[in-house]
Amino acid sequence: MKVKVPVDEHAFDEFMHEIDCELAASGHDIPVRPIRALGRVSDRFGISLSIPQPHPRADKIFVQNRSLSERILGWYKDQYGERLKVDHSLGRMVLKLDEDVWTLRFPLILGSAKFIVSTMKIRNDDHVSRNRPVHCNVVELIEGMTAARMRTLSDSQLENIFELFSLGIRAFAILEGTSENKLIWSARADIMATTTLLTSRPPPYGESKWASLQAAEKVMKAIIALQGVKFSHTHKLKTLAQELSQAGIQGEWAPFIKAIQCSPGIRYGEVSCSQDEAITAHHASLGLIVALADVSSGLRSNLAWGS
Repeated sequence: MKVKVPVDEHAFDEFMHEIDCELAASGHDIPVRPIRALGRVSDRFGISLSIPQPHPRADKIFVQNRSLSERILGWYKDQYGERLKVDHSLGRMVLKLDEDVWTLRFPLILGSAKFIVSTMKIRNDDHVSRNRPVHCNVVELIEGMTAARMRTLSDSQLENIFELFSLGIRAFAILEGTSENKLIWSARADIMATTTLLTSRPPPYGESKWASLQAAEKVMKAIIALQGVKFSHTHKLKTLAQELSQAGIQGEWAPFIKAIQCSPGIRYGEVSCSQDEAITAHHASLGLIVALADVSSGLRSNLAWGS
């Protein structure tokens, strides 16, 4: 007798939970599991499923199985809700406005865009490209920014926001462009951790600065390895800077190292770390990435950045 997909609500729930656990064990992230689940069900029962609604001229079998597709996708929506949404941003960085910490998100750019800073929101039609660059107000990329708060920003704050955006988007585009390198990929995760730590409650500033050190360290080690040279297993950026020089990568890294370098004890409160010190290290790690890319170190960017 041909096995069918469970119809009973409880049995269906158990069946979907089994499928979901299989996908999780295979390393599939939550946002991609609904589509993968359709494939698993299709293979297991030898049926054709559409994603998500078949075209009117599609084969009759796709139309017949539409309700099952919707049921599977509906199960995932009920289980995971907002976690199904895919984050299409390049990354995030922290900045300060007055005494408050905010998170600036960097969009994934397809095509060309013109970035500005303004205390006024951009009209919806400016976000649509008609054979011209899409307009984007960087201030609107600050998470949680309201129209009322935007209007209070001074010219100096707008200038600072744009400078940090220019730095961050270049750094994250470099990390993205060289993401096949395991050390670079790991460094990107450290920067993401830095942002999360700085915006947590209470924020562990020491751990955040240590994550910035880890990011800088891994990028420097990746570049040394790209030159075909072995790097030292050390947390001392000054030592890695010397090895970069010996590998033919010359640059002025001292200001970045001064802002980032810290001892392991900072993670446990053995060494004090203020909010400003942690944020400065965070920005310096991104600055170091851009500076290293500017000296033809083997880092690549997927962004064409112009003024």
